[in-house]
Amino acid sequence: MSMQLAILPARGRLGWTQAEADGIEVFIENLEIAAHIGAHAHERGAVQALRVDVRLSVTEPAIDRLDHAVDYAELADAIRALGRREHIVLIETFAARVADICLGMSGVLGAAVEIRKPRALPPATAGVGVVRTASGSSRSDRCGH
Repeated sequence: MSMQLAILPARGRLGWTQAEADGIEVFIENLEIAAHIGAHAHERGAVQALRVDVRLSVTEPAIDRLDHAVDYAELADAIRALGRREHIVLIETFAARVADICLGMSGVLGAAVEIRKPRALPPATAGVGVVRTASGSSRSDRCGH
């Protein structure tokens, strides 16, 4: 049986997903990472905190084994590694790259990513959301990879 899943904004926030009937959603909420990020001179060479939320629409695992499912610990490690790997200027770029990492994982049909930069505008939080589906077009021209 083929299952169709969709990424839809829900609860009024980009970055939250809603699956159609019998869909499976894997999520990580409030993952705090250290990242080399920022457009301003004082942000170059500095590590900043980001908070990451990821929601994935996924296919149902064929069998009850982790190697047939999305490993959220592996995903969290990949997101942390992205933050350490290179300086990224825009959080939009960071969010798009996280979405691409998600879509590269087996069984992922769609990804909603929300990145918050809690110290950008104290006492407020700045952020961005990206929604992608596996069937969507590539945005590599905007992501820089």
